[in-house]
Order: sequence, then structure tokens, then C-alpha cells
Amino acid sequence: MLDAYLKLLLPHPEHEGPVLPDLEAADWHRAWFAASARERGGWMRTYTLRAARPWTSPEGSPGVEIDVDFVLHGHGDQQGPGAAWAASAAWAMS
Repeated sequence: MLDAYLKLLLPHPEHEGPVLPDLEAADWHRAWFAASARERGGWMRTYTLRAARPWTSPEGSPGVEIDVDFVLHGHGDQQGPGAAWAASAAWAMS
């Protein structure tokens, strides 16, 4: 696997989740970035896949399990949206 990446929509702290763009629209990407993070409900970030492997759900559906590394740096309002989201996700899982 070379240069595999994914886009994550990270929620704004004032929203439960991002407002998903209309992917059917030809200019969805431009419209998404023209709106403020508060209006669109979050941020879009790109991350590199560290690993991917076949996975089967308990119901027997095939899928892929992935590993993505997040770097935690900064504190409070000095963190970027990805680091803040990853820190809260890691905290919730512990």
C-alpha cells in the first residue's frame, strides 16, 4: 500500500458531528470550504493510512480494518482540530 490516505470530517465542539456535504453536487468541495467551520459543523482533514487489513463483521460482512496515527501536540486552544478530536477520542476509550 503506497500513499493511501483518507479524509475525516471532524466535528466542531458546538456540534455533535459535521454537516455532511452534498457529494452529488459537482462543486461540493468548493462549497464546503467556502463555509465557516461553525456553519459546516466541523473540519475536513487528510490522514495517511498506516496499515489496512481484511476484516469480517460479526454478521459476516467483509470489510477493511485500518490504522491511522494521530500526533497529539499543543494544549487547549493551541491544538489543531485533529489533535483535539484524537485526544478526546483517546480519553473516551480509556
